[in-house]
Amino acid sequence: MKLAISGTQVRLVQFTAEKFKQRLIERLWHEESTVQGRGAGAGAPPAGWLAQPQAPISPARNQTVDLSGLIEISDEGRFLDEAYRRVLGRECDPTGLALFGELLRRKVPRPVILHRLASSQEAKDTGNRYVGIWPALSPAVLRYRIAETVRAARGVMVARFRRLAWTLLNLEVLDRRSQAILERLGAVEERLGAVEDALLSDMARGRDQTHTKLNAGESTNARFTDLLARLKWPVLQVGDRLIVTKVDTFIMALPAEDVRLTSLLTFCGTLEQGLTTLFKDVVREGMTVIDVGANVGTYTLIAASQVGLGGTVWGFEPTPRTFEICKLNLELNGFQERARVIRAAVSDRAGRAKLRLFELAGHNTLFGAHDDPSAIEVETVALDEAIAPGARVDVVKIDAEGAEPLILGGMRRVIEDNPSIRIFMEFAPQHLERAGVEPGEFVEEIERMGFAIACVDDFSGEVRSVTRAELVASYSVNLSLQKRSGQLA
Repeated sequence: MKLAISGTQVRLVQFTAEKFKQRLIERLWHEESTVQGRGAGAGAPPAGWLAQPQAPISPARNQTVDLSGLIEISDEGRFLDEAYRRVLGRECDPTGLALFGELLRRKVPRPVILHRLASSQEAKDTGNRYVGIWPALSPAVLRYRIAETVRAARGVMVARFRRLAWTLLNLEVLDRRSQAILERLGAVEERLGAVEDALLSDMARGRDQTHTKLNAGESTNARFTDLLARLKWPVLQVGDRLIVTKVDTFIMALPAEDVRLTSLLTFCGTLEQGLTTLFKDVVREGMTVIDVGANVGTYTLIAASQVGLGGTVWGFEPTPRTFEICKLNLELNGFQERARVIRAAVSDRAGRAKLRLFELAGHNTLFGAHDDPSAIEVETVALDEAIAPGARVDVVKIDAEGAEPLILGGMRRVIEDNPSIRIFMEFAPQHLERAGVEPGEFVEEIERMGFAIACVDDFSGEVRSVTRAELVASYSVNLSLQKRSGQLA
């Protein structure tokens, strides 16, 4: 039964199932005749034409196969099915349907698809020669390849443009950062210039005033007056009991009351010639250096001058006056952006402790302060708490008047995070005994931590091996600690 609608009238047309089947067979025969080239005059389908499924068309072997009729098939699915049957003698498989169907959706010319199918290894295995696609192939291939070339060129140009834009953006960021750095350097240069001008303009007057005051009895002793008289660099007395002079290559403020420190730094440039030489050789650009017991900043300044803008220096000094002098020295030399000094005593834990003060600030200690009414309370920190986990630490200098065992105990994680760490440490048995530590046991503890112990020569800075007995019998030596090769992992 068929429902026919015409205008506003509806009419029913009845026919049998046999008649419907016959019309369907005629329609399929007509389409088959078009593909096979029989044309419209092929007539009615022969009896039994659709009685059995069509067998696959087995491709002839080593013959010429004409594919020209496939180009005109309008239905894409039928086109692919017939192309497979003609070329390969089988139905189109799902993989081929997905591949060539996608090419058809992308408007790839049919001659190109036939060419790819006829050029497949499966088609070559038949030994056939395929014709009928070449007259239509050249223009189609040309149009297709031009379109593909344009599309590829467009993609390359877009990628290059993106890379160029990213490069320009990075250059702009670098330019802004460089400008900021130049501005900061300009500000530092201006400040240093002002300090230099002030020092030069007051040189003669300051030196005369200093000598006058020293001769009038304001100096600590006559020996210091004689040293100043033979001084090769200008010495200025400024502020509260401060002397400013040039030490090595640095402008340094020094406490006038500490004759030993001020005299040796002014005339010799260092208190420890050997360790200073080795320290300068070890510290490199980009390193992170920690100075425990920074005092007025001798080693802090050396480290800050050598690590460069990419490095970092941390100084720890608990004595209030010495801390302020160390901080001032960093500012006088323009290192405050790469070096920072913290007012705290390094120990094995954070908290508070009593600090015993001596006339020489370098002898201040955390031990023996309970019976001293002049002792002051200071903050304590552990390096494991002050330094972030995983942070790089290359060099540590420790001079803490007997607190060395506590400091090492409070930096075990820092040592584990940095197996190549280099530690320079004072070893003074009398200071350790005052702290309640047996010197020999401390040597054993250092060895258990995996360190190779070497002694630093006081004059040359060369390192040499040293025995436990030599260390225990010494008065005071500087040690160089490095992980043994088997302990670096």
